[in-house]
Amino acid sequence: MPLPGRPRTPTSILEGRGAYKRNPQRRRDRENEPEVTGGLGPPPERFMIQEPESGYQEAARLRTLWQEIAEEGPYITSASRGTVETLCYIKSEIRRLPLGSKRLAQLANTEDKLRSSLGLTEAARSRVNAPKNPAAAGQSALGALAQEARSRRAV
Repeated sequence: MPLPGRPRTPTSILEGRGAYKRNPQRRRDRENEPEVTGGLGPPPERFMIQEPESGYQEAARLRTLWQEIAEEGPYITSASRGTVETLCYIKSEIRRLPLGSKRLAQLANTEDKLRSSLGLTEAARSRVNAPKNPAAAGQSALGALAQEARSRRAV
């Protein structure tokens, strides 16, 4: 059952906005929140099938989709691996379905929701506050935001 109200703003975004300076209680409410610092990483093992009879072509398509999504959203962290994996499966199935099928419309709607949750649509991208080049810094964008906020806190 979904919770009422708008989705919770990520801690790294609140830190970047300076929300904890205005309302320190918010930080205490989130002090035990897990911290994610790793990037998206390589595709899952199940995308590495190399046997011709068990779907090596499908596995290759899924790996390609994983890379496309990773390049499109360099700020996506390891915490979103499951969502990205699901999005890869959905995109792969969409590309195989005939135009106009009811299943295609359902999957396209689900794909749009997943892309939005990852910040991969135009509207959602405007809400992502990521450094210009997180790969050069050797960390994910959210990890960079969190590190920047921690360094401001220490001063």
